[in-house]
Amino acid sequence: MPLSDHITDAIDHKEKVGEYLAVVIANLTRRVVRHDDSKFSAIEISGYERLTARLAGVEYGSEQYRAILREERPTIVHHYAGNPHHPEFYGAKGIAGMDLLDIIEMLCDWLAAMERGQTHSVTDTQQPYYEKLEQLQSGLEKNRERFHIEPQLFAILENTARRLMNDRIAGEGRQGMARRVLPDWAATNQQDVIWLDDDHAITWSQWPGETEPHGGVLWHRKPDGNWCCGSWYLHQPMFKGSPVPRENDSIWTLESKDPLTLSPSFLCHCGYHGWIRNGTWVSA
Repeated sequence: MPLSDHITDAIDHKEKVGEYLAVVIANLTRRVVRHDDSKFSAIEISGYERLTARLAGVEYGSEQYRAILREERPTIVHHYAGNPHHPEFYGAKGIAGMDLLDIIEMLCDWLAAMERGQTHSVTDTQQPYYEKLEQLQSGLEKNRERFHIEPQLFAILENTARRLMNDRIAGEGRQGMARRVLPDWAATNQQDVIWLDDDHAITWSQWPGETEPHGGVLWHRKPDGNWCCGSWYLHQPMFKGSPVPRENDSIWTLESKDPLTLSPSFLCHCGYHGWIRNGTWVSA
């Protein structure tokens, strides 16, 4: 049976996209091999010997970091002139003169440089994930100001940097660390999240002026990778001192806060069902 025009066209399109992607892969592979080769040249090697020693332990992008670069300007200028992954390579155009392949290498260069001044590497399991995100954001913000990066491009750089960091952690066999972060729309401090496992978490809720939580939010990851959540209460919700009449609200009992144990079970509005017992999630 002959293929329809649609199927023939889709196969042809898929092959052409693959050809372009193969060109991208080949270009990036060359960049892996050739990145910063000029640092091994006679004119740069002595300058970078000094820079390596002086930048050890210095926070990436800080004023001290930039002052050291200014003092080694001849070496830096020579390096920028021969490496298109630096915006300075393009003179007054800066980032606007770069293509996407330059920008990918530039972002990888930034991420590697950020690790240079840190106590922990990105794959260090001793450092909480939220701290890694804070360091990443701080470094990106410094470069946003330095290179006057417009909001749309900066958002793309942020999204890509997070994916690269997460994938690198996962590549080191630390998928749990990469996964234990709630989505941005959760609008919560990641440091305050109580993780039951990689796919289930609790955040406490408090009314203004209260010191103890009145309930919380249960977060769970769905099979498609997206997050779902639902509120729960330890006592009847109050509004201006009076109970809020909400017929469908159940009240949970806090049997233990550490390890966390709550009863009864949780039945999410999406149909997900289970218990929180001894600090872990137990599926129904």
